[in-house]
Amino acid sequence: TIMAIFMRKRQLEVKQQMKAIQARNLPSSHWAEQWQQSHGSLLEMAIAEDNLPPCLMARLVLKALQPGDPKLVTQQLQDPTLIVDPILREAVIECVAADGLYGPNQDQQRHAAGQRGEESLYAILEQLGIPFWREREMRLQGYAKTPDAILLEPIAIGGCIVRWIESKAWFGDPAGHQECLREQFFPYVNRFGPGMVIYWSGFVEELDVWHERG
Repeated sequence: TIMAIFMRKRQLEVKQQMKAIQARNLPSSHWAEQWQQSHGSLLEMAIAEDNLPPCLMARLVLKALQPGDPKLVTQQLQDPTLIVDPILREAVIECVAADGLYGPNQDQQRHAAGQRGEESLYAILEQLGIPFWREREMRLQGYAKTPDAILLEPIAIGGCIVRWIESKAWFGDPAGHQECLREQFFPYVNRFGPGMVIYWSGFVEELDVWHERG
């Protein structure tokens, strides 16, 4: 849990860093020029940007050098051998090795943790005999944005009616929870009724106020 809290805190810091960078409205050519002036060190560029995670800096530079092809940039971060320029290739490899938060391995680990959380949720619902639809089944019904599980029959937990459940593999903090409220939970409530969120890595106590509010 301590590691989950630390990782979540760092992710929120990085979000603020990226917002600050975007607010500067820099042209993409800025990153290409910075790369040329850095003598081949993406790590130095990341440090100069207030210790931005190296892989995010690598992504900014790759996008600047290859505009219009974001899929290629993702592929190159996952497999730097796809990068033709040998100096840039080695610089990206260095970033991937140095980045403990936003590297491709970490992305895969987060994705796997999210899947494990969802499968744990489904296993519990099946064990309890609670009928439900998975997210993919909801999408087949034409819903574009859905929680991880829709309960076909509502249940009561702690005196509250629950019609849907969302699984989150990360630690529940106030800032992240507020963002999810705006982008996910409130829209779910408006469409499906009251629901429940599971934070598998725990959450700060103040978030439980929503239980009192129903």
